[in-house]
Amino acid sequence: MSKIDQNERWRTENFVVTAPELAENLRNLSRLNALSTKLLSEDQRLALLSACDDLTYRDATPVVGEGENKVFQDFALCMDFKCESPFRSAANALTLLVQQANAMIAPACLPATFGFNDLIVQRYDENSTGMSPHRDHIRYTHLVALVVLNGKADFSICDDRSGTNSRTIESRPGDVIFMLAPGFADEQIRPLHQVKNIIGPRHSFGLRLDSLA
Repeated sequence: MSKIDQNERWRTENFVVTAPELAENLRNLSRLNALSTKLLSEDQRLALLSACDDLTYRDATPVVGEGENKVFQDFALCMDFKCESPFRSAANALTLLVQQANAMIAPACLPATFGFNDLIVQRYDENSTGMSPHRDHIRYTHLVALVVLNGKADFSICDDRSGTNSRTIESRPGDVIFMLAPGFADEQIRPLHQVKNIIGPRHSFGLRLDSLA
């Protein structure tokens, strides 16, 4: 596929969700903490899924944190993307779509200059135990996006690190899960969340704003 075709694929109007629809999702996010919506066309989903095969992965540290704050992780990850990577093109297009949606909300939920600058692909193999309940690092602010490329898993938010009152955010390949982060609508909320019940392989594409980058 030519470079021009690649650029056309990641125009914001080629996403399944429109800016007005996304604006409504952002309005609901403060109340729900996390939600999902359809994002990728099948062509876009397959393009990113195929690009996953070209990435170099490393295993996540099995246990991070101490005591009651321990987090158990069972996946491989890649955070190194070439300049011409379709993941970067997709991230730029999604940033623009989020900015368009945010401009339709009064008061806005996000800064006008909001943009995703931290990208990760996570690969969960069959029978992976996923990730135990945890919060994202406080350096990640405003909004988190997790794009499901294939496979199945239960992504849920919960009240504590035991998974109390777990609420699964239903999602299918091609969907994006949005989760608020500190600074969204001037709130300081970091939802506890977990990933379990993996039917793999499962690949997800995570986009965040690293405030320290």
